[in-house]
Amino acid sequence: MNIDEKDRSYGVAFINDCKYGGDVLAGEMRLSILRSPVYAHHIPRELEGNKDYLYMDQGYHRFSYRIYPHPGDWREGRVVQVAEEFNQPLLFTIEHPHAGKLPLSFSLIESLPTNLIISALKMGEEEEAVIFRLWESQGKNCQASLGIPFLKTKWEGTLAPLEIKTLKLYPSLKWEETNLLEV
Repeated sequence: MNIDEKDRSYGVAFINDCKYGGDVLAGEMRLSILRSPVYAHHIPRELEGNKDYLYMDQGYHRFSYRIYPHPGDWREGRVVQVAEEFNQPLLFTIEHPHAGKLPLSFSLIESLPTNLIISALKMGEEEEAVIFRLWESQGKNCQASLGIPFLKTKWEGTLAPLEIKTLKLYPSLKWEETNLLEV
């Protein structure tokens, strides 16, 4: 959820990790933290009075949120990227000291521009390939690049506003665009 000043000089976003209902009313941001409808019930279907139903959102709830003031509008303030980082924090492991083969600092993956989101990275289902799922996050056309510096390979292409693209990277370092089913 985001509110930007009329002149778009600044804004504030309300980011959370698991609640999907919210609104803005008279300048107030409101988040629905608990709603308990019958599981898979859809209006206009009427509930039968003598039947037991399963209800959603029962029991103990735990969630996290972040109030994120930002410069400019939601695009300039990188609200989508900050929300992605909040919901998918970096995972790390502590390693014992050793000489190692890698430099102290390096990039595994580089992507440009900042409105390009890498939403999935996995091994291919049917072929020996690495699958990258990308999407454009700000509703504008973009010239995109996705690189793996240590392999000295890069994909470049165009994404339409909010477009999702799936790419395969083969062991030969050949890139191929594919569909969501990887075929």
